[in-house]
Amino acid sequence: MSSHLTLGALMGRAGVLMLLISPASLLSTVTQVVVALAAAFPFLLIYKQRYLSGVASFGVNQKPMLACMLIIFLFGMSTSILSMTELISTNEAPMMEVFGRSGGQQLALMLSFLQVVCGYHMAISFSDHALRRVIILSFVVISLVAAYQVVAIKLGLPYVGKFVDDKFVGLRPTSLANEPKYLSGYLACMLYYLFFLFFEARFTGRLWILVALVAALSFFIQAASANGFIAVFLLAVLLLLTQRMRWSFLIYAVLTVAIGMALLSVAAIDLDALNLRGTHKDILENISSIDLTLFDDLIALPLLAWMENPWKSFVGFGPGLMHFFARRFIDQATWLTDETYIEGNVSFLMYASNLGVFVYFLLLLFLGRCAIALVRTPPEGTSRSTALFFASVFTAGAIVSGNQSIPLFLAIGWILAKRQQNGFCGKSG
Repeated sequence: MSSHLTLGALMGRAGVLMLLISPASLLSTVTQVVVALAAAFPFLLIYKQRYLSGVASFGVNQKPMLACMLIIFLFGMSTSILSMTELISTNEAPMMEVFGRSGGQQLALMLSFLQVVCGYHMAISFSDHALRRVIILSFVVISLVAAYQVVAIKLGLPYVGKFVDDKFVGLRPTSLANEPKYLSGYLACMLYYLFFLFFEARFTGRLWILVALVAALSFFIQAASANGFIAVFLLAVLLLLTQRMRWSFLIYAVLTVAIGMALLSVAAIDLDALNLRGTHKDILENISSIDLTLFDDLIALPLLAWMENPWKSFVGFGPGLMHFFARRFIDQATWLTDETYIEGNVSFLMYASNLGVFVYFLLLLFLGRCAIALVRTPPEGTSRSTALFFASVFTAGAIVSGNQSIPLFLAIGWILAKRQQNGFCGKSG
């Protein structure tokens, strides 16, 4: 057993534990990582050898990944120094507040890097079968809690989890997620994963997967999150990109026509007649009348900061510091208060503000190409459903949902490890 007591082995086990508890965003990301790292050693001693992967022989070369992380960290530190210098010199914010915000976000960035490394070792240490068991086990727990929440509210039983009763749509299940939108983002990824798994499974197992699909769709609809529906749309695009070219053109044409009809119908629909939440109604109205003030404050204010600081939006404000530049427009907010931390209501706004549109777009392009290639031609011993799961988590997490209930950074590590196994991310078979 001593040959397995290595730092890489511990990181791989910690990655599996993070994957298991990641949907439970009632626990903060920091708590999840600490719990996983603390439990990794005893988990290493009791986990059965038969669940380990047989693909670790392709070699472990972390140097390019670690070098890239170091470059990103130094780049983020440089842009942070420039932003802090401007903020302090103009007396826009107290020095301690600026340093505290920047320091906290730099630590968060390092924590994200740690998760990437754990995901990398998880990919090379554990078999596809083991990861599938973990993904399904997490989903079963989340579904059972969500089902209990629905029953509890109707029968007056003790409630478990975070209670969200929307005046427009009623009870919105959260399961063990912190908010319905986090649960919805997780379920969006699971819907596509279960769909692929249905066709990969043996006939006798398809009934249970079909039940899981129905449950995931039901809770997804009840969560009633705009973020979740955006994630479903983006994952549909991802799915199209993983298909052969002759099918892609046909599906793209159908999708283009459907989007065009939807946009035309928005202008003709009486939105007041629909039982929509206020923020969702504003977003629909904004489709035909471009006005930043109609967006949610956590989207409008960051965009206003980008417009006022085009150079910073290109190279980055520095991790966490866009908040201070967006706060200049607090008088235009509809609900935001001066105490609210402004980071963007979608992941792209937050991460692009931290690192800059240019760098973040390059990262999205590189990792997106690798993820698509892995779904098209998974490495030996890896199923397409597992490849699609991590590709979906990356796509939804990097653009819409963040890493509150989906393991975004673990997925990045998994993609990088499997890319190494495949040789290069352009491999498409």
